[in-house]
Amino acid sequence: MVKRFEGPLLTIYGAKDVVAPHGFKQFVDEVPGAAGQAHAILEGGGHFLQEDVGPEYTQALLTFLEATR
Repeated sequence: MVKRFEGPLLTIYGAKDVVAPHGFKQFVDEVPGAAGQAHAILEGGGHFLQEDVGPEYTQALLTFLEATR
């Protein structure tokens, strides 16, 4: 199902994520809605971005939401 999703899809990952260090690549490569989005890899972030780099995570998400509304 997700491979057919054409709505805007953003990935935000942490540069130190050991759980899914390359997980975003599958979304970017396989989900049509991910094409051309400003995907982010946040420095200092691990797997739980809201805990590690909360303000940066929030800003990336808000920027995406504003651009796609």
